[in-house]
Amino acid sequence: MQSMDLDATAVRDAGPERIFVILMNWMSDRQLWLDMPRFQPDGPDDGRNLVAIYLAATLVDQFRANPNAMIDYWTRICTIRELFDSHVVDHLGVGALMQHLKVGTNEKTMQFASRLASWEAGGAGATGRQLSRAIRLSGVSVPATRLREPASVQYELYGIDGSDSQREVFTKTFDETDETECTNLLIAAMAAPLQGFHKRLMSNGWPYNHSGSKRPGITGSLANSLGSLRAQLDPDSGTVFGLGAMHVVSAQHSENGIYSFLRIVSAIGELTDLIKDGRASDDAVEALLVRLSQIRSYPAPSPIQGDLQDVDPLGGENELLDTRLNAQVEGQESIAHLLATWLNSFEQDEIRRMALAPVTLARIWTRFTYAFTTIRDGLQHLRTRYLGVLMHRSAIAFLHSVGVESLRASGEPLGAKMVDNPVKSSEPFLSLLKRIDEVDATGNPSVRDAMLWFQFLFSCPLWDYFLAKTDTSIYGVDARSSATQEVYTLYRKRLENRCGITRTLQVQLTHLDDPDMTVEFDSLYSVLNTVQIQGLRSANSNAKSSPVAEVLSRLGAVVEPAPASVKMRRSPALRRARPLPAKS
Repeated sequence: MQSMDLDATAVRDAGPERIFVILMNWMSDRQLWLDMPRFQPDGPDDGRNLVAIYLAATLVDQFRANPNAMIDYWTRICTIRELFDSHVVDHLGVGALMQHLKVGTNEKTMQFASRLASWEAGGAGATGRQLSRAIRLSGVSVPATRLREPASVQYELYGIDGSDSQREVFTKTFDETDETECTNLLIAAMAAPLQGFHKRLMSNGWPYNHSGSKRPGITGSLANSLGSLRAQLDPDSGTVFGLGAMHVVSAQHSENGIYSFLRIVSAIGELTDLIKDGRASDDAVEALLVRLSQIRSYPAPSPIQGDLQDVDPLGGENELLDTRLNAQVEGQESIAHLLATWLNSFEQDEIRRMALAPVTLARIWTRFTYAFTTIRDGLQHLRTRYLGVLMHRSAIAFLHSVGVESLRASGEPLGAKMVDNPVKSSEPFLSLLKRIDEVDATGNPSVRDAMLWFQFLFSCPLWDYFLAKTDTSIYGVDARSSATQEVYTLYRKRLENRCGITRTLQVQLTHLDDPDMTVEFDSLYSVLNTVQIQGLRSANSNAKSSPVAEVLSRLGAVVEPAPASVKMRRSPALRRARPLPAKS
């Protein structure tokens, strides 16, 4: 230990937070990020192998005392190791990264994940640059408060670029077509992930027009920022949504939104921390959710070295974030109560037996990172490049990675179907779940213990908000599988059997201009798809000649003024929207 400049006493006496500070600084100083993070004795150096064995045993003890340490290990160790492996950071730049992450301050998991997202969004340490809009595991670039680039929004969500070759259906004149056919044509022209959202709005008479509003006409009804969507959601749904949301401020003081799956995982970790010494109360869970769901602003790397100060919570242009205290969904158990029920459904003895070896956790994270990269690279414009789809696939890939590597570590054989990553279909995860049920039925205690961490994570009520319920909601009429709905059915069964949770989720959306107008969805999946993932090519520069609010208001107006001899029936939703002027 001394030959490798590692203080064995400090490691032995460190708590769950402090031990990662020691290890991160040590691996940075000794340039061990590519060699040591798995703490596996697989090298030719016997001395180094002994250190790896000692650290692995020490970490397992920490994991037994507090399962949140396993999520800390993923976030603080495995994620940084993957950045080295993908050449995002090297040993020359790791010092600046550690400073930005405030490694020595023992901050909570969520704070660490948020700082990592701000570092990557700021150009991965390239100070002085504008914010980088991309899809990363640490976070996806999205609009923060206002939709400042409507041309880009209309192109990325709906495929309209303002040119003469706009998608025909959005500019077509339906002179003698009835209202239902007009609506069906418009819905069918949209990407499948958006269709469910607009079907719900139209069937409930949702007013698409925002005349007199200070916001762009598309906000709320056709597209959303983090702020506008949070303002429309019921309190519980807004809280869950807020777990993934944050802002990043560049050195030039420009601000961008980030939506982060890594923050969702970190939130689960901090929730898990509540049961390290006993049961979790509803009040404790509620207080933690309030803190975790605040949409805070974090600085990107600055050319001025020194202490990096966070911006106050809800800073900047936040007028949309808390415009109204929306009503709680009537008759629905609170998310705080459900999370407390989930946490308390596992006995302390089970919690201590959840611990996995660092090498297994590292393999889980490597598999998930690879799967996420494949998911990201496979997203297709106007097909699957939508935030709800990305969050759904990320959740499925994460849970699959935990399950398949845990089962592998238990010594159980793995079938060919379940080994593939579920990057385009939930089929591999469905096969895995069926295999886990088979193994569980045998009653083998060692295998059951090996799968406890997966069972704990899989039964978390938060996934109900992010999982798509059917393949049709992802692929539309082209769906050729029922794996998504089968996975969701098994998830619901696990919630009921393990935690006694039988609630049918309702996510309520309230119109920004009309508090009496509400629409209910079965999850956040559909509404997340209205938040633009930024980073595609810029829309045609002529887009201003065809404002998105007018082009897309055909979803409400549906038709241009028909000749006087043609009469059309209009639903309440259509009557509330102004028709476009006739073309000359």
